[in-house]
Amino acid sequence: MRAGQRASADPHWLEHRVRIGAPRDRVWRLVEEPDSLMQWVHGLRSVTAADGGPGGFALGATFVQRVKIGLVPSACQGQVTAFEAPSRLAVVVRHSLFELDIGYDFTAEGRRATAVVCQAAVHGLALGTVIPRRKVEAVTSELLEEHLAALRALAERG
Repeated sequence: MRAGQRASADPHWLEHRVRIGAPRDRVWRLVEEPDSLMQWVHGLRSVTAADGGPGGFALGATFVQRVKIGLVPSACQGQVTAFEAPSRLAVVVRHSLFELDIGYDFTAEGRRATAVVCQAAVHGLALGTVIPRRKVEAVTSELLEEHLAALRALAERG
């Protein structure tokens, strides 16, 4: 499902899976709605459309994320590269030091559970130059695990 491959040297692909004890439609709403994202995406402060209006996801839509990276608030530009409700969402997020391709696939497991597969790739200047590559990969992997655990907890609370 590679969200939107970029032309940077040797990106590192990560994959995480989680089973959520909630219907796929409930999980999807938490992913699709920008206001809900801030409840489970670590460091995310806001998502707005690139034109400054309310954020929303549709194929090709562009957005600005305000996110706290470490102790530093930062703005990232993004674009939706896949949007297939309620089964798939992928975006590319660009920062001055990195680019992150991230995609989520949602599969209903009966009526009460959802399997989520998250694949992400980190590209860019930070890999191996500004920040050691293994550090970037470790931090990104840890954040993805945190995001999915928070999404599971939120969805299962209902």
